[in-house]
Amino acid sequence: MSLSRTHRSRSTSVNKEDTTPDISSSGTPLAIIGIGCLFPQADDKIAYWANIREGIDAITEIPSTHWQIADYFDNDQKSADRTYGKRGGFLSPIPF
Repeated sequence: MSLSRTHRSRSTSVNKEDTTPDISSSGTPLAIIGIGCLFPQADDKIAYWANIREGIDAITEIPSTHWQIADYFDNDQKSADRTYGKRGGFLSPIPF
């Protein structure tokens, strides 16, 4: 069977249930063979992997360098043009 036909047959049979295997406790080895990344509280892949190993929660209060939360926050989730969230995953400033 050709690759395109295989892909087409697989892509048209959509299963509505999540079939992602749970490998969190299966003992299945994991190898990261290459990565380019920007993550909260991790400016490179070494820091990112250290955060994973150490269980670091990289979700923080909104930095004052981003915006003033008082300008946008409202406890009422139904308030228009407002947010009820005060935390997020924020990247360090980087030049592009």
